[in-house]
Amino acid sequence: MRAVFRQVPQPQWKDLVQRISYALGYAGTVNDVSASIPEAISEPFHFSYSYNRKDYPDWSNRQFTVPGLPFYTPPVKDDAKYPIWLGSLAETMSDSTVRLPQGYKPQLPSNLDLKYDFAEYHASYSLDRGALVAKRRLLIKLHEVSVAKFEDYRAFVKKLQNDVNQYVQTSSSSLGAPGIQNASPLPNSPLPGTIPSFVSSIRELPASDSSEANRLEADARDKMTSRDLQGATSSSISCSVSRP
Repeated sequence: MRAVFRQVPQPQWKDLVQRISYALGYAGTVNDVSASIPEAISEPFHFSYSYNRKDYPDWSNRQFTVPGLPFYTPPVKDDAKYPIWLGSLAETMSDSTVRLPQGYKPQLPSNLDLKYDFAEYHASYSLDRGALVAKRRLLIKLHEVSVAKFEDYRAFVKKLQNDVNQYVQTSSSSLGAPGIQNASPLPNSPLPGTIPSFVSSIRELPASDSSEANRLEADARDKMTSRDLQGATSSSISCSVSRP
């Protein structure tokens, strides 16, 4: 990330972060981009931005996902016989604050603390003047997971992804009925490690040089998440036309 910011002139950082946001699956617009000096290699590199989107999934059903980093963890196949490579040792934190329209209140998800010798994941949720505050932290402690630890690793990945992908329910004072107390996972979402290989290959394709194509691709993914199949198909068709 530091190298990418160093290669792009500072006046173009907003366009760069917009593409990063699309790559993460967010179809909204970014503003207020700031970053630390890329050349200051003795210090951690930081960048921040504001994100805005009018139609956030799945608000039509008065529930929403918590925005944040996807926290990618490599899957392990059922017939795997070699250690799973996790990569560099790293600590990744993703904090977000979600403010709802007046009259709505989020139902707090349960906190989650996972601790293994190869990795840790911690997620905490709280309310601050009606806004949902989410703090998530992933710590990679080993470069690889041994075959003997596969069952622990599968459990770790499943619980992590269930937390990241869950829908947060809401209650409305205007409706006079309480919301569902516990947050629920994405309906019919595949378990980690069961995603077809061709889907993984598609997701790993490089971003298009067209920012419009990237926006349409992200929009199609969001509509699929909210079960808007017609809208997703329309965006996908437009995306295939827009991609070079």
